[in-house]
Amino acid sequence: MRFLLYLLIGAASIAMLYFLFIFLSFRINRKWFEKFPGEGKITDINGKKVFMRVKGEGDTIVVINATGSSQAEWWPVQDTLGHRYRVITYDRSGYGWSTADEKPKTVQNICDELDLILNLEGVDKPVYIVSGGTGAIYALYFAMTRPGKTAGVLFINPVPYEYDIWLDNVNYTEDFCNIFETAQRMEKYASKGVYRILSPLRGYKPDKKYKRYIAEHYTRIENYKTIKAELDELVNSARLLKNNVFPPVPLRILNTSIEFLIREWVKNGASEYSARQLGRLLETIIKDYMLLSSDTVFVEVTGTGEHIHLSQPEKVAEEISEMINGHNIKKAAH
Repeated sequence: MRFLLYLLIGAASIAMLYFLFIFLSFRINRKWFEKFPGEGKITDINGKKVFMRVKGEGDTIVVINATGSSQAEWWPVQDTLGHRYRVITYDRSGYGWSTADEKPKTVQNICDELDLILNLEGVDKPVYIVSGGTGAIYALYFAMTRPGKTAGVLFINPVPYEYDIWLDNVNYTEDFCNIFETAQRMEKYASKGVYRILSPLRGYKPDKKYKRYIAEHYTRIENYKTIKAELDELVNSARLLKNNVFPPVPLRILNTSIEFLIREWVKNGASEYSARQLGRLLETIIKDYMLLSSDTVFVEVTGTGEHIHLSQPEKVAEEISEMINGHNIKKAAH
């Protein structure tokens, strides 16, 4: 009887500690977002606040985040490049300290927001756009619809240009999580304060200087409302790309080896058969990017997963510099 009593007391204590942990996690998160960190600045755009970080001078590089990601993930790359170029990172409306708005998260509205940011920062020359994952859809649309404002584009593991084909195949594969299911799982983890203990980016250890910002970003529940809104528009946004033409500017793509991705998918729960099926499809349709520009460089990066900018920021900075230098040499020759 006494043992049962001790057991009940122990279970009650564990439950109390668990709920206390969740309570404190959200309280800390709310306090964190009551004021923005000294790393960046708040800019007012038509009555809307945008949190951004600008570093360096010279040719301008703009980072367009993937859906749901934190701009702080790019700060090590920005720190490296900031000695030679002006690098802009920012949180789109509804993320972090940037004010949420009621506009649909269409690719048009997202690119219009970037236009306002560049105008406010006094950027009057074409910019180099850097992005990865789903952010490639926004970057492509910006380049296609604003060719005079685009000097070059670099992608890191972009989603396939034929995104609807890729998503259909992922959805057809029962043991493979699609992007919507991944977002739901991450929101569930965030609601339990998991990202205060484990990295939100599985398999990656964010830079210690910026680890806190990234953890708080993924813990903030409000961000997941914006993620859902963007995902709801993503397929339609990708389809708009087919109505436009990529400008005659450099395009550089850094991609993880397919074999490495297959191993990662299997490790995360996919069957070997499903992973290899999707791997073969990805290897085929990702090459569509090669047809967009006559000045395309495709680089396979070994030994790392999809977040190359986190695992090898120096490599990413080097590739961006090479793209800009090569473009400037060509311009000078003409």
